Amino acid sequence: MYHGGKPTVPLGLCAWVRAVQSLKLTHRHTAFEYHELSVDEVILAAGLVRARPGVFIAGIEHVLVLSTGPTAVDGRRVLLLGVEVTAQGLKLYETGMSAPTNGVVMRELRGTDTGRVFCVGSDNCVHELVYQAHDSWFYSRCYLQNVTQPRLANLVPTFFKADKRIVHTALDNARRLLYVLRDGDQIDVYSVPLRGALAHTGSMYGVVRQAGLLHSHAEVGPMVWLAPTEPDTRSSVCLVAVTSRGFRIYFDDFQRRAWAQLVVRAPPGGAGGMAPLCSSAYYAKGVCLLAFPAQQTLYGIGASTPATGAMLTYAGASTPAGAWQEASTRVALGAGAAPVMAEAAPAVPSDATGATLRPCALQTTTPPRVFLVLDASGLTELVERRPADVLAGLLGGGGANAPPVVDFFTRYGPVEGALCALAIAAGNTHVDARDAVAQAIRVFFGPLGAWPAEQRVSSALLAKPARLEALAYYAATLVRGVWSERLAPPAWLGGTDALPLVRDGRLAAAIAQLTPLLAFMQRHTQLFERADDSRSPADGAEAAQLQALVQRTLEAAHFVHFLADHDLRAIARAAPAETRTKLGALRFADLVASADGRAVANDLVTALIESQSGARASVDAIADALQARCGAFCSADDVRQYKASECLRNASALDARLRAERAGERDERRAALDEDLAQSLRLLLAGAAQLPLDKLEHVCATYRALGFTRGVVSLALACARAADPSDAAVAFRAAGCPADERSPRAVAYAARRRAYTLVVDALDDAAEHANALEAAAASDDALFHEELYTWLVARGDTARLLDLATPFLVDFLAGTPVLLNGEAPDAYERRLRDLLWQLHVRRGACLAAAEVLDALAHTDAYALRLSERIEYLALAVGNAKSVRPDAAHVADLVAFGTQLEEDLEVAQVQAKVLAALRPLDTLDWDGAERARFAETAAQLDSTLLDLTTLYRDVAEPFGLLEEQLLIIHTAQYQDAELVAALWYAMIAREHSGSAPDYAFQAVAALVTDVFTRLGASETACPVDIVLPLLEQYAFDTACAVAGAPSSAPGALDWHAFSALPASPVPVGWAPLVLLGARAPPDAVFDVLSALVTTAPAPWNTDAGVGFLLPDLAEYAAQWLDRALASGAAFPAHHVEAALSEYVLKLSTRTFLRADDDLERRLAQMHATLQRIKRTY
Repeated sequence: MYHGGKPTVPLGLCAWVRAVQSLKLTHRHTAFEYHELSVDEVILAAGLVRARPGVFIAGIEHVLVLSTGPTAVDGRRVLLLGVEVTAQGLKLYETGMSAPTNGVVMRELRGTDTGRVFCVGSDNCVHELVYQAHDSWFYSRCYLQNVTQPRLANLVPTFFKADKRIVHTALDNARRLLYVLRDGDQIDVYSVPLRGALAHTGSMYGVVRQAGLLHSHAEVGPMVWLAPTEPDTRSSVCLVAVTSRGFRIYFDDFQRRAWAQLVVRAPPGGAGGMAPLCSSAYYAKGVCLLAFPAQQTLYGIGASTPATGAMLTYAGASTPAGAWQEASTRVALGAGAAPVMAEAAPAVPSDATGATLRPCALQTTTPPRVFLVLDASGLTELVERRPADVLAGLLGGGGANAPPVVDFFTRYGPVEGALCALAIAAGNTHVDARDAVAQAIRVFFGPLGAWPAEQRVSSALLAKPARLEALAYYAATLVRGVWSERLAPPAWLGGTDALPLVRDGRLAAAIAQLTPLLAFMQRHTQLFERADDSRSPADGAEAAQLQALVQRTLEAAHFVHFLADHDLRAIARAAPAETRTKLGALRFADLVASADGRAVANDLVTALIESQSGARASVDAIADALQARCGAFCSADDVRQYKASECLRNASALDARLRAERAGERDERRAALDEDLAQSLRLLLAGAAQLPLDKLEHVCATYRALGFTRGVVSLALACARAADPSDAAVAFRAAGCPADERSPRAVAYAARRRAYTLVVDALDDAAEHANALEAAAASDDALFHEELYTWLVARGDTARLLDLATPFLVDFLAGTPVLLNGEAPDAYERRLRDLLWQLHVRRGACLAAAEVLDALAHTDAYALRLSERIEYLALAVGNAKSVRPDAAHVADLVAFGTQLEEDLEVAQVQAKVLAALRPLDTLDWDGAERARFAETAAQLDSTLLDLTTLYRDVAEPFGLLEEQLLIIHTAQYQDAELVAALWYAMIAREHSGSAPDYAFQAVAALVTDVFTRLGASETACPVDIVLPLLEQYAFDTACAVAGAPSSAPGALDWHAFSALPASPVPVGWAPLVLLGARAPPDAVFDVLSALVTTAPAPWNTDAGVGFLLPDLAEYAAQWLDRALASGAAFPAHHVEAALSEYVLKLSTRTFLRADDDLERRLAQMHATLQRIKRTY
């Protein structure tokens, strides 16, 4: 650091306080403001602090706190004066607030940024001055409160109190902490909340006793001063203390523990017992001022930098791995009391993370820091000497490669060393080193600038040179003030003030710094290329990219300035609403490097140009100015768009005149209108890639209004393809358009769909013109064809859709749709599949149609009813039969057709099972059974099942006997025992469910129905099983009526039949039922004869034979009648032989039937035999 003379420097707001009865305040160069105290009162201490919000009027933002007393050792009160800063000067306000101190002298008046006031009393306690707007029940408006002792500590005798003397206090507003330094190097820490009592959070007792300290207590001395450090994300240091010997001790956060990790730095000029006594100090952002009044010396110590030499000592476990070096300046002080020190400029800014900016970066954007020292001799100004100033001095005293310069690069590192050289070479306005520019260029492009940026990597490995990192570093520091700022916040758009970036000068500052940097890079382009050829070609390319970025950034800054000069607020109002919304959220970085920024810039330029439409000279002047100052924001494509817009305006105006004049279609001016439209289309097609979507929508709307549908189709499709040259949208569509994906390809797909929407909207207007649809269908854009087909489906215009001879239609109808027109995905996909098989039929591809129909019938993707699946199978069978043998492999076609027919047959069986299942009575079922019933019915009506599943899971569990026989018949399953059991179960069911008089009729109806449904199937309706069961039933009925025991006791319930007077079953009932059910008559006769011949139980008894013979006689008679009436074949000789034998049996009168007349039956048999003989 270096210092000047003793100039008068404006201090912002300062107070001159002496132990007298008057107070004088000054503000810059305005008039004085006085406040008089009583004659018996002197000012002991003063402090200017922030006012507590809501206590005073809005203008009072600070209060002046005065500690007064009758003498210098007696305290009386602490009072408050309001301070208002106005354009005319300062105003003092009597607040009427004061608090008695009861003789305690209050010193070190300090305030927080929230308005809390603390002071140190002569009683070795810290007190808070509490003030409020109104009195309360228990407290007055202003009172003092002891914050370092318990509330009732004043009642304890003094000899019990052992508080050490308070040496110094410090407030940390950032961390909301209060540090209290007491004798014996005791540091107490208190948490300071926004309101409420302080909390003691820790104490640290002594420093020199900690392990690792290399100095004795006599060398270091006691601590006499404290100050908090600014929060820095890269450092854990929270507090700095200064000892009486000038040692600086840096502490970490030692709350809740009695020790602290610390770093000790010796005073300038060495350490030891002979070091002078330090009485006061000042610390701010790494700069420390130490005053030694006895020696009349002040040391200004700058921020430390890495170095090879060591001037520091360390203690604790956090000892840095490397050494640090500090630079200091010695300033002579005037004799007298300790000086007052302060920084004249605002605090050093921090970056976005809260970390303090490094000196090499800070020097490029801010002037040097200035510190003021007020002592008995006057005011001394100390100006910080920054790294670039040091390098400029070294370059002025020697060459570019002098040892001091090399040492400078070693100390600061190659990147920051090259940054300092670049700041000098590029003419940074905050670095005044014009005499060292030439040497700085040599350093930057010389061997020092070529040092590897990453020193841990060998230069042989082609590490990136430091100059490239320094160039990027430097450019970043120049734009950091505007890079993340919003260009036009929403609040500003609705106001009247100037643009913030322009008003506060940040944009102008960035332009002032970037302009010489860009000029430097353009002048020395060859030096960049030549200097980096020895390392890697990529380094030269990176330098070119950095130059392009700097140029783009500078042009963006000029562009914003240009818009601000032409009333950006009015331009934004003329832009689309979406653009205004984006502009409100747009940051400067987005304008430079994002697609949204480019889009907003184009919209703003368009709005500016259109605001000047009609004034050709103004439009040309604006275009020339934009091309000259920020060509990147007004390209050749933009010019083509402006010309096309002019053509459209001319065409619209001409069309309006023709309409007003009601001109005919053959008017000669129509040719000029068409030419304007065609010219606009040619211009826009040439720059289709740069035409934004909203501009495209506007142009297409104009084309539609003018009836230029061909222009809409051509331009929209061209823009869609040009906006996505890599077909990222096609890849997104191929992936199924994931709904949760937020990627560039998803954005590209959405953009192309917006363009396609313009085409289909135009086709809606021109739906009656077939040539418009033909022009659209001629496109080779597969994504557009999907949009076109979806539009036709939504319109219900399937006839025109199926007439399109495009190569994409089959894939569309067979694929997975993503454009659903508001329908459910499965329903819409099924709709497409229906159109697919119709398309195949229309094109004569019957086999393909059958395959699609078969897939539809068996798919689980759609919620199809069973009836719909059967319909699909029936259509598939019909189409398969329509295929010409020469159109497919015959064997495959036959197998496919057979499989379809079998599937159709099984599906029809399933339909019958479902129809039988639905009427079941579930009233007595429990909840689980009903749920199972509902689930089974739903499955039957929605899914095709095989025969095994139908039998095992449905027909058998639910007792569907007829359907079990149907499944056996369909499957041609041979199991006589199972079939007999099913028939017996059906007969038993009808028997149990009918009255005794009509039970036989119910059984007869059952047999007739089943035989009819199954076509008298030999598998499911075998006569040799059914007829014995029927004869058994008839015989058991007769036994039950007669009161005789049943032939099969316990199988059926016959109790009710005993009340019948006679058996209701007529003679011949069993065989005649089968004859009526179209069972083979000869098979019936043979089975009945076999019962007589083989005589199984109960036919092995006289009663059993006597029961069967009348049935045979009756059956033979009626069979013969039917055969004669129908002309059917009749086995005469076989029947005649059998009847002759049966006549002999009956003639023995051994086999009698109770309900039959033997004589009449013999007569019937003789008559039948005679008829057979006569006929055959």
